[in-house]
Amino acid sequence: MSRQNAKRAAINAILSLLASHALAEGPDHKQPIHIDADQGVMERAGQRRLSGNVRISQGSILLTADNATLLDAGSGGQKISCDGHPVKLRQRMGTSPNWLDARADRCEYDSITGDVRLLGNGWLKKGNDEVTGSLITYNTATEEIRAEGLHMTIKPN
Repeated sequence: MSRQNAKRAAINAILSLLASHALAEGPDHKQPIHIDADQGVMERAGQRRLSGNVRISQGSILLTADNATLLDAGSGGQKISCDGHPVKLRQRMGTSPNWLDARADRCEYDSITGDVRLLGNGWLKKGNDEVTGSLITYNTATEEIRAEGLHMTIKPN
């Protein structure tokens, strides 16, 4: 095997491993939740309060906030309420290279259902489309978006 063919074979093997790993991960809402913050307090069984540079990730979902409260929702899930200036959300859109970006004054997230509620000065961008509203609801599993008091911009591809 020539050196060039060996390089191609190695690159193909690496790409195959990366692709199979990405497919094996599965849906975001079925992944473990990872949390970082400057401070945290467990107030009672199943309730945690976090403050300062809060970062919560689950699969490709990343939520950043100033403060967060986590409540055990049973079945290993969490109900997460965040506030910030602003709270930010980011998620990879399926298997595409595109991302959903969102921000709001407050955010509520249910890790079992994948439901996200963006409350107060909500903004969400998915592909070329943007939505602003007083309340934006987004499901991380189905990628469905609903909004109240909205303004929407749909840009051609």
